[in-house]
Amino acid sequence: MSSWDIEALLGSALSGVKARSLIVTFMGDVVSVQPRSVWLGSIIAALHCIGLSEQLVRTTCNRLTKEGWLLTRRQGRRSYSQFSPFGARQYRRAAARIYAPTKPQWDGCWTILLAGGLPPPQRERLAEQLGWLGFGRLRGDVFIRAGYGDDHGDLLAELGIDAPVFRAEGTALGDRLPRLCRETWAVESLNQAYRRFMERFAPLLHIAVQPSSRTALQLRLCLIHEYRRIVLTDPELPASLLPKDWQGDAARQLTAVLYHRWLEASEAWLAAVLQLESGEWPANAAALGARFRDATWTGRLVALA
Repeated sequence: MSSWDIEALLGSALSGVKARSLIVTFMGDVVSVQPRSVWLGSIIAALHCIGLSEQLVRTTCNRLTKEGWLLTRRQGRRSYSQFSPFGARQYRRAAARIYAPTKPQWDGCWTILLAGGLPPPQRERLAEQLGWLGFGRLRGDVFIRAGYGDDHGDLLAELGIDAPVFRAEGTALGDRLPRLCRETWAVESLNQAYRRFMERFAPLLHIAVQPSSRTALQLRLCLIHEYRRIVLTDPELPASLLPKDWQGDAARQLTAVLYHRWLEASEAWLAAVLQLESGEWPANAAALGARFRDATWTGRLVALA
C-alpha cells in the first residue's frame, strides 16, 4: 500500500467521526497510561495530525470537563488535562474489552438485569453504560449479557441504583435463544461492521516499509478508534450463536498485530510532542506492551503474517 493509499485510508476512517469520540480515544489509548496531566497545547499538537483544529480540541475538551470526563487545571498560562476519576473508571471498563487478547470463555450462563421503575434519564444512562459491559436490551427494562460476572455490581453502586440481577442457565432460554440474540444485538450488522474493518485495515499487513513516526501515530489512532467503536457493541456471544463466517476474532487479531507494529514509532513521535505537567513524556513500554497479549500471542502473530 502506497503513502497515497494510506492517506486515503486515514481520510476514509476519519470521515464523519466526531471530535469528542476521537479525543476520548486519544485520552484513553495514549494519556491514560500516565497518572499525571498533560499540557493541553501538546494535546492540540498531537491531535492536529489527524485533522482536529486547535479551536475544536479546546472546545471539546472544555465540554468533556463540564461533563465530568476530564479534569482540567491551570498552572500559570497553561492548562493541563487528564481523565477525571469518573472518566478513568469508564475507560478502564472499556479498555478491559478493547485490549483483551481474546474474548472471555462463555460459562454457559446469562446475566439478566431488571431496570424497571427507574426515571427515564437514569434508565437511559444505565443502558448506555451497561452496553460498555456487553449488555443488550432484551426488551423494555430488561438487559441481558452472555456470562455472569460481578462488574455490573460496581456500576450499579456508582450510579446509586438498586436493580435486581439474576443468573440464568443457558438452557433456561430454550429454543428462543438464537432469535433473541439476533434481535437484541443485531449480530449480522455487527459482523458486517467487522468485515468492513478487516477490508480497510488488513491490506496494511503487507506494507514492507515502516511508516514515519507521525504516520504510525495516525494509523494507530485510526485503528484503535474504529476497533473501539465496534468491539464495545460486541456482546461476545458464544460461537454457537454467531454466524459461521464471524469476523470478530480475526478483527481482534489483526488489531493486535497492527497496533504493536506501529506502537514504538508512534510513541517516539508522542515523546517529542506531549508534555506532562511535571516533565517530559516518559517511556510507556510496560503498560502498552501488555495490550492484546497473552500466551497465544506468538502463534497468532505467525498466523497473520
